[in-house]
Amino acid sequence: MRLRKLLELAKSTFRTRQTNPPEDWDDKSGWDRYFSAKLSAERIVSDPDMIVLRFLSLAHKKGGRIWFAGCGLDRYPKTYAEQGCKVLATDLSSVAVMHQQRLAEAFLRENKSAQVQGAFSAAEHDFTKSTPGGEFDVVINCRAFQGLSVNAMRAAAGHFYAALRPERPGATPEFD
Repeated sequence: MRLRKLLELAKSTFRTRQTNPPEDWDDKSGWDRYFSAKLSAERIVSDPDMIVLRFLSLAHKKGGRIWFAGCGLDRYPKTYAEQGCKVLATDLSSVAVMHQQRLAEAFLRENKSAQVQGAFSAAEHDFTKSTPGGEFDVVINCRAFQGLSVNAMRAAAGHFYAALRPERPGATPEFD
């Protein structure tokens, strides 16, 4: 009996220290465990990747309203806000959203007296189910797409498209 309890405790501890994304990308509690483990292990990438930063000039040209769908623990939303964009960071995981909310609070503290025009908010949201409301100039989804089912990918792509603000009259669409 004691051995069984010890095995269950070991399995539970292993699950809470999960270092790989959940196999089922719709598994909210799996994502919470995954992000909790990354935060506990302090395994967060701190410097934004140039691949994502290349959209910054496009974001400014288009109007600066950015939706980071499936943002996880990425620092990109804060970086874009620091550069003057109005950012909404969303994720299915409440752990990731709490992390983004802490980054948003830090952004507000750090830029309270500065003349930074950016804004940063975070919300729990499943981009495969709907848009978060509002219109955006750019939608960025870095690593939260490839593990979805084909149907979820189709739904997400439709929501991304629906969230984009219509082109202003006379504007030329740009693709990158």
